[in-house]
Amino acid sequence: MPNQLSIGECVSDGWNGLKQNAGAAIGGFVVFCLIEAVGGVIPVVNIIFGVLVTPALVGGLMILSLNLARNSSPEVGDIFKGFRKYGSFLGAYWLFALISLLCCIPALIGVGIDSTRGSESFGLTIVLGLVSAVILVIVMLRWCMVYYLVAEGSGVTEAFTKSSKITEGYRGTVFLLGIVNFLIIIAGLLVLGLGYFVAAPIAMIAFASAYIKLKGFAFPEVQATQQ
Repeated sequence: MPNQLSIGECVSDGWNGLKQNAGAAIGGFVVFCLIEAVGGVIPVVNIIFGVLVTPALVGGLMILSLNLARNSSPEVGDIFKGFRKYGSFLGAYWLFALISLLCCIPALIGVGIDSTRGSESFGLTIVLGLVSAVILVIVMLRWCMVYYLVAEGSGVTEAFTKSSKITEGYRGTVFLLGIVNFLIIIAGLLVLGLGYFVAAPIAMIAFASAYIKLKGFAFPEVQATQQ
């Protein structure tokens, strides 16, 4: 019988991870948001920040997520550990961004053709925009675990290859987990907005838990040596 990825179990892991290390989970996420907010509002600096700093900070957030999911001595300072693998996180971040941009080509073609025709309905834009959206979702599901793999020592190209392998056969479940996480975050935002800083870490840990389980399914021999 094939291994099963349980959405409920991943969300439960998210909640338990938050309860066990609330300070690190919420504190780390708040620090990440504050740094991103400050870096994003300073003219000119915000461009440099987004290009060179954000990839490493996102990597640090993934490291924190994994430590929370495993209850492996997580701390707020994990946010900055992405800089230890700076080159890999930078490469993975912008390669993924480039791939995502390429997925938008059909939509851009639709916009260009409709604009040339002077069409008011933009029917082709809508159709090709939906095509781009479908392609983007497929790409994201295939390579959504890249950052976790980089966090655990994989090179950029190796991370993309392994992400494709460990998500194979489970992408529908990962997609549903993404929807559930989105609903959790929306619910958090509805609580005066402050609930976001509780809901987002839960979703973050839940997705890290999914990665850990999927990696164990695909590479059981590696998982055994880590236990």
